[in-house]
Amino acid sequence: MTKYEKPMVIANDELAEGVFAASGCYTVTATRHQEPQTGRVNVRFQVNAHHDASHTCDVQYLTLNFTKPVQFISTDAQGAELVSPLSKDSASNTIVLKLTYHNNRTDNIGIGDVTVFGDGDVDVSSASMTDVSN
Repeated sequence: MTKYEKPMVIANDELAEGVFAASGCYTVTATRHQEPQTGRVNVRFQVNAHHDASHTCDVQYLTLNFTKPVQFISTDAQGAELVSPLSKDSASNTIVLKLTYHNNRTDNIGIGDVTVFGDGDVDVSSASMTDVSN
């Protein structure tokens, strides 16, 4: 098993927009599909992960931290379940989704769009994914 290293988020205006974080056996990216516009309330993020480990897994938790409170609307990930907040009506800076994806030891996982309700300039400040023990 690899030693856990806390992920670090670094802002760099010279790089393409998006968040990149490495944690445990997953590397997760979250990139906004839209530029901020006045009056926009639904914001879509493309979320992908790469699994690089010596094990397989059938269930994962995806955690997205936002710069402002948002309400979860939907995701393209089949079988995804909102774990936190407990209700789509609740606003929070953090959303946790339970995914049921069987990953191989080295898999690219296209989670797809995650859509939230929030200010147009809301962004993902960090993204991570962890295995759930069966």
